[in-house]
Amino acid sequence: MVSVGSTLLALAALLRVDVPSRSVGRVRPLRERFRAEFEQAARGESIREEGIGERDAFDTWFFQQRAYPAATIPADAIGRGVSFARSHNDDSDEHEGDVGVWRALGPATIPDGQVDASAGGPLSRVSGRVTAIAVNPRDPDTVYVGGAQGGVWKTSNARDPHPTWMPLTDHEASLAVGSIAIDPVDPDIIYVGTGEPNRSCDSYYGRGILRSVNGGRTWKLLAGVGSPLANPGPFAGKAVARIIIDPVSAGSKTNTTLWAATTIGVYSSGTIATCAVPSSVPFGLWRSQDSGQTWELQNVPLTAPGPGNFSVQDMALDPVNHDVLYAAVRSDGVWKSTNAATGGSAVFTRVVTGFAVGSSAHPLRRINLGIAGPGAPGTLYAAVENGSGSRIFGLYRTTDGAASWAHVDNGNNGAATVANGSSFVNRVSGPAFPGPYFPSFKSVWTGRRFVVNDQFSMTVRYVVSANQLRLTATYPGPTGAAAWSVGNYPNYCDGQCFYDMTVAVDPTDPSGNRLFVGGNPHTYSQDLGVPAVPATSAHSNWRSDDGGSSWRSTSQGDGTSDPLHTDDHACAFDSDGVVYDGNDGGIWRSDDHGNNWTSLNTNLAITQFQGVSTHPSDPKIVLGGTQDNGTNILNAALQPPPAWFHSDYGDGGQSLIDQSNPARMLHTYFNQSFNFMGPAKSTNGGSSGPGTWDFVGAYYGYQMYGDYYNGMDPKDPVSFYAPMAQHPAFTPNVIYFGSDKVYRSPDPRPNLEQVHSWKAVSPSLTKIPGCSPLTQACPYLSWIGVLPNLVGGKEVLYTGASDGRIAASAHVGGSGVAAWSTLDNATTPNRAITGIAVAADDPTGNTAYVTFSGFDENTPATPGHLYVTRNGLSGAATWTNISGDLPDIPLNGVVFDYKAKKPSLYVASDIGVFRSRDGGQHWKLLSKGLPFVTVFGLERNASTGQIVASTHGRGMFELVREGDDEEDDHGDGHDDRGGRRGH
Repeated sequence: MVSVGSTLLALAALLRVDVPSRSVGRVRPLRERFRAEFEQAARGESIREEGIGERDAFDTWFFQQRAYPAATIPADAIGRGVSFARSHNDDSDEHEGDVGVWRALGPATIPDGQVDASAGGPLSRVSGRVTAIAVNPRDPDTVYVGGAQGGVWKTSNARDPHPTWMPLTDHEASLAVGSIAIDPVDPDIIYVGTGEPNRSCDSYYGRGILRSVNGGRTWKLLAGVGSPLANPGPFAGKAVARIIIDPVSAGSKTNTTLWAATTIGVYSSGTIATCAVPSSVPFGLWRSQDSGQTWELQNVPLTAPGPGNFSVQDMALDPVNHDVLYAAVRSDGVWKSTNAATGGSAVFTRVVTGFAVGSSAHPLRRINLGIAGPGAPGTLYAAVENGSGSRIFGLYRTTDGAASWAHVDNGNNGAATVANGSSFVNRVSGPAFPGPYFPSFKSVWTGRRFVVNDQFSMTVRYVVSANQLRLTATYPGPTGAAAWSVGNYPNYCDGQCFYDMTVAVDPTDPSGNRLFVGGNPHTYSQDLGVPAVPATSAHSNWRSDDGGSSWRSTSQGDGTSDPLHTDDHACAFDSDGVVYDGNDGGIWRSDDHGNNWTSLNTNLAITQFQGVSTHPSDPKIVLGGTQDNGTNILNAALQPPPAWFHSDYGDGGQSLIDQSNPARMLHTYFNQSFNFMGPAKSTNGGSSGPGTWDFVGAYYGYQMYGDYYNGMDPKDPVSFYAPMAQHPAFTPNVIYFGSDKVYRSPDPRPNLEQVHSWKAVSPSLTKIPGCSPLTQACPYLSWIGVLPNLVGGKEVLYTGASDGRIAASAHVGGSGVAAWSTLDNATTPNRAITGIAVAADDPTGNTAYVTFSGFDENTPATPGHLYVTRNGLSGAATWTNISGDLPDIPLNGVVFDYKAKKPSLYVASDIGVFRSRDGGQHWKLLSKGLPFVTVFGLERNASTGQIVASTHGRGMFELVREGDDEEDDHGDGHDDRGGRRGH
């Protein structure tokens, strides 16, 4: 997610790019020639040094689409949409006998998913992003997990190799989960903090804290004032990062003391907080003394600007003394209270940690805590993010209740002199640092964190000698003598510590020395590993058995069990020391401290899809790209149904199935200017598996080897998930791809012989033509809409852009740039375009439906989210707002089913799918079988009439229509969606 992780091996369709993860793959074209360079690019090394990466690019795309033209998203806008939806759902249609019911297509699990198999071990089942885990303290078989937007799930047989999961919150106020806490006295009492705290812009903010008193069968939104869906108290627009239950007062439905750590739920990148949800309610540390009915803001931090203005990312409660509470305050260090539970007004004091100094050049950001069990009271670990590049600032340890802290360096510390901007000369002794000889610089320190004066944290580029080393960046501090310390731990979250940085201590270890850390793949030269997993491999999960003195990679276990997915977000233990790991691929269990893992992703349907493609004759076949779990194919004819097949690696984006030859499939990974853009292609229905798709786009990084631009210009502004479309009037279908302009190809191919597959058929179609992504944030195309028939032998296309520009041409062909007209005007919202359906029942191409993201509050003069033009090619297009009584929430796409007995418009939104049968005057939320979840993709296949929705957190769903909703005829061969999304 963002994701900041890998930079896909573009050319090579290898990518094991997980949004932060990366997998090793091979690309058939140029596989050997550029193998080393590809693998370096896939590791993201060239971009993460500057703090720019895949996850950051994704975040920017996601947020800008919903906020533009403003800089913020209205507080609780989604909550108001849910309130509206509950009063305008499809229940009221029951008397008409035409209610649509959604059927879940899955995936319940994705077999052989992209996991840490870098040493050649087996693959394992994956699902989607798990953000929270809680184990019943009295019944270790009962485990709850939370998804990024998948809601809360429960299993009662967690120790089984194939546990059975059940969703619990599909129609609650929010499906974005940040934390789960189980009452230690009465485990039927469960608290769920909504809002994901991982600071990627698809980390949806929440609506409050949910409580169940019956093991998850029913829920209540706490801290509400008035309507429970209208005002969720202090947590609207926030993410609840952690909930802690006071064990002394636990077991009560009215008098238990709780603490909640809150942070901002939406960010545009991992290092700059630019997309905060505005709210008059402060965030920080909250306490309730009545089981969550009322809350009070705690007085932490005391430093300016004061309480309520800092995010509290994490908390830890002393396992022996329930009055001792630690709070990790973003950008401000660790605070401690010794009367947290019993004091009428708890007093917090900022502890002297050493790492809490920071500097303007290397600001502190996220801090995560891990506390030992009752056998080692006072032992606490803190993982700290460096705001410069979202790297790890350091891992720190205290054994005396935070009275003193030490950088985990295994004695690798001393004093040195700054030789020049990025070089240090070791001091043996001297008046400033009298004493014995200091440790010599060691070559194995290359790549580790070098902390100077507790203010600056940089990476060791290489060690020149025992007395000199160089850093990867210029040292910004004062010259002269400086104290140094070299981390004795893997840089396990570097590049995206804002997103995936876990630290957890095994509470059953009486020494407090066994801890796990997790993030994204990195190597560590002193990895103990096991023989089957060499230290040269990059791993995302690590264990230390001696308090950080040595480390063993655990993300692949011993190389024979189910390996983990990357991007760790949650770690939990049961009473026997069994450890659970939650990451971008789901949940795993280890019974032996990470030496072996078992994937528990059996029927956990929390996959985050982007787009969706359907088959022209077989509705059992569906194709879709996912966040961090590749591109996957459903073939429901396989046994046992529904059967999903992991078809390709990477961060799956948009997809196409050729409607004239369905064995021909295309999909995108992620796209990035000055990196690579374009799709990959399969000609055998994707059946050969990951790494076999030919990359048929353009890769900027290899222009030195000749023109691999393939007719595209990878310097163009481009969406993270760039739009694609196809024209069904051609065999094979003509393919279109959008940057800030439209590229056309009759049959995209790898550019091995300098024969270009693509040709630009438009100029820049945004409001800032010629914009350079190197110097500013540039708009890009977000949708391409296609009229399915030809007009005068020419192709009719409509485009939408992230800055609200709408354009059209009735002159597109294979000869080059065509003439285009601008269609947006003062009557259309100045917001991002997310969907265009060119109406197939108007063969002139003049009728088009357009959806807009964002919120009316950001463009009050032009409200609405769905507009139609019926003279789009006239040269003076006019527009009508047909949003009707839709709530003010982002729409993500539109399809028009004109062949139904009641012609119907369907729109995808951030809370589900709405339908109108009267041209847009009135809308109903089709919620039967579909949770309140963001729908990114919506497609109606014109040949079969099948309608499929791809959700960002609950997999895919097919609409089963009944009664007079059936179509008169499905056989027009046209995709009435009219194009492909690009967000």
